[in-house]
Amino acid sequence: MIKFIPFSIFLLIPLGELFIPPYLMIFPNSMPSQFMDSKAREKKFREIKLKRDEAAKKLLISYPNYFKAMSNCNHVFERDREVVERFCADLKKPHLLPTDLLVYKKLFKRYADFGYFPIDKLVKVSEFMSIEPVTGFNTINNVLGLARLRIPLNTPGVEFIARKVLARELNMYFGRLRQEDTVLSLANLERYEEAQINQICFRRGIDIDQNSLKERINDIKLWLSISNQRNVPHSLLVFTRAQDYTAEMFEISDDEYDFEILRRVSIFFKVLYLFFFTINPFFCSILVSHRHILPGEDSSIRRNFWY
Repeated sequence: MIKFIPFSIFLLIPLGELFIPPYLMIFPNSMPSQFMDSKAREKKFREIKLKRDEAAKKLLISYPNYFKAMSNCNHVFERDREVVERFCADLKKPHLLPTDLLVYKKLFKRYADFGYFPIDKLVKVSEFMSIEPVTGFNTINNVLGLARLRIPLNTPGVEFIARKVLARELNMYFGRLRQEDTVLSLANLERYEEAQINQICFRRGIDIDQNSLKERINDIKLWLSISNQRNVPHSLLVFTRAQDYTAEMFEISDDEYDFEILRRVSIFFKVLYLFFFTINPFFCSILVSHRHILPGEDSSIRRNFWY
């Protein structure tokens, strides 16, 4: 209902409707859902789903890279360096469960709080949770966007402010979610309507497009089992969800070659595949002949092969 107030003012002012298009360009999320038809809602959902998929893949890569870079910092205790190495090694396991990562909650709380993350990683967390990244420069960039200008968030000074604002917003968002989780843990989810289940899943990064209703309820219960542990940091909670979200996205069969995996994962590697493996079959044969597996590994477990 609050979104209707500005539109009511525009309609009351003579010729005020002329200001509606620039208003929507500056505040794109102010459009009431009642004004959108089914096709527009479906398009919006697909855009959010695409952003979530890409953000999940980025988070799955960036978290280990963050810890690997952090292990070389002087402020990290020596005993924690061994934990970081064990954490990165566990991420390469073939059947890693989200609950297996809970042993690293102290590590996340000490070194991987949202406040320590760079701005680009915080934006990916926001996109995975399907919320608008509030950086303090959204409206300014929307106004500048009318002239096709934009303030990069990684600009010195801007990056510091945007990181503090977005980390605060994410902490508040997860705080509200986890307060709701304490109530949901006492509820009988099987009695909920499908629309209610979808809303719960959507706000928690749970796939509602591919999973059945039973699978969605099980994913909610898994989320609640982690969320209701109060000593689990928000950053670890979202990583366990991203890890589970991408589990099926990167499944690798026993007879799948590396170039097939790369082709499936990234647009860049799709172009690479098209150039090398269709135009130059000789290169393909060389790559496959030199394909190697680390000691103790099986070819079917290379889901996280990029680490």
